[in-house]
Amino acid sequence: MGPFRFRGAAALEIRRREEQAAEGGLVLAEARLSEADRAWKASIDDIGKAVQELERISCQGAQIDVLLWHRNWPWTTRGASGTWPVGGG
Repeated sequence: MGPFRFRGAAALEIRRREEQAAEGGLVLAEARLSEADRAWKASIDDIGKAVQELERISCQGAQIDVLLWHRNWPWTTRGASGTWPVGGG
């Protein structure tokens, strides 16, 4: 009779590699989420700045085309996909 060999070692090694791959995928997904969150927050800031600018211009008696541009800028920034630049839709 030959020496004892633990046959489960190969299965454990496969499991370890799968867990390492999953951890790598999780790190990548978290990085993408963080980047998307930063982009979303920047878009929200841009909307706030546009609203403030519209209010400032409105109080000064701006030209109608300027007021309409500020009011409708989200429509003009829609991409080829037809989605809103912020928040989906």
